[in-house]
Amino acid sequence: MMREQTGQVFHKGKSWFVRYCDDVMQPDGTIRRKRVCKKLSVDFCDEYRTRKSVQSFVDEILAPVNGGLLNPQSTMPVTEFVEKVYLPEYVEKQLRAATLKQYRDVWEDHLKARMGKLTLRGRLRLKRPSDAVPSSTSKPFCLACSNRPKDWGFSTASTPFRT
Repeated sequence: MMREQTGQVFHKGKSWFVRYCDDVMQPDGTIRRKRVCKKLSVDFCDEYRTRKSVQSFVDEILAPVNGGLLNPQSTMPVTEFVEKVYLPEYVEKQLRAATLKQYRDVWEDHLKARMGKLTLRGRLRLKRPSDAVPSSTSKPFCLACSNRPKDWGFSTASTPFRT
């Protein structure tokens, strides 16, 4: 079990930052520890002048890391997930060829370019690692229509999808 992280809190100019370590999945599939720096949602001002005054914001950022809620697989880019997991392991096995073609066309023509370097953790969070690919009894998540991502094992608290 990993010990709880407190992070390194500092301010630069008029902004507060926290630095901490996180497990990140590399392109070759290995997991590597990486230092991450995130800007806090408050500015350095009279009210937030000390580390102690911004500690609640730091705790909010570190809670998922310390609680073990984040898994390294969620650092995979969305584009890689769709091309290596979703389309080949689910769509090809579960849906007809015409539907597969439509999914691939929508992905290539409309969605792939918009995803950029967005990671699953960036907007989509898996509820459980076993939810990475839905079971055959669950309703399929459609790239071309508005099926609800929450039905596919994602938490939609901060997703760009309509619910």
